[in-house]
Amino acid sequence: MKNLLIFLAIISLAFACEEPADLDLNNGDNLKLVVDGLITDDPDDQYVILSLSNNYLGADAKEFATGAEVSITNGDLTYNLVETDEGRYEFAEPMPLKDGDSVSIEILYNDKVSQASDVANRSLELLDAYAAITSYIEEQDGETGEIVERPIYSIFTSIQEPAGPGDFFLFSIVPKQLTEELTLDYMFSVNDEMVDGVLFEDFVIADGTYAAGDTVVVEAYGLSKAAFNYISSVDQAVYGQAGLFSPPPANVGTNISGDSALGFFMVGIKTSMDVVIE
Repeated sequence: MKNLLIFLAIISLAFACEEPADLDLNNGDNLKLVVDGLITDDPDDQYVILSLSNNYLGADAKEFATGAEVSITNGDLTYNLVETDEGRYEFAEPMPLKDGDSVSIEILYNDKVSQASDVANRSLELLDAYAAITSYIEEQDGETGEIVERPIYSIFTSIQEPAGPGDFFLFSIVPKQLTEELTLDYMFSVNDEMVDGVLFEDFVIADGTYAAGDTVVVEAYGLSKAAFNYISSVDQAVYGQAGLFSPPPANVGTNISGDSALGFFMVGIKTSMDVVIE
């Protein structure tokens, strides 16, 4: 009983000494620049999206950062990007990119300079990709209300992982009409720690309820270790299990310098293949 009274006294004292918390809720003048850039050797991927962070307690639509000055340097060549749409900055001419290139970005926005750099890493070799029906699912038709049976397609691939340790990859498997709206729902990252130099044949990489005539794009990006760690931390923050003893919400790491920007700038070599659903 004595121990219980001491415990209750300590708890009461702790609450009596409590001070109001002044939390940074990311609003007003405290919004940060968010950098979203994955530059590859494919000219279609050579752009950067700049936006502003949202209020922690709000659900506002994304606000893009317009009027920024963006330049990217690869070796001795510097490219000044052009804003072609709100917050979208593109190269005026394609930038050659190869394995091992060190690429840096500099952004001037609201009189603040943000910088980052990353190293392009090789991708793996996509040897083949095709789709086949592997099961069926019953769903309610949205127009008639009837229960219909829809096929589940598996996307099979044959992949050659390059020999030599230290490779990191990002995969995306997405219907072609959504390639401009990539999210983590269509992506996953892996490394070659246990599969260095392995040939994977007829390996199922994704499943989906596609329709005949759809085109599914299978892409693999070579990543630096830093970019791989960033994507892994984002995946954990979005899809990780939140329990009683989970750490509090926090921004994931970034390679953007300074305290006024978030996100990640990454570069890498890409391989891709289209799969037509028949």
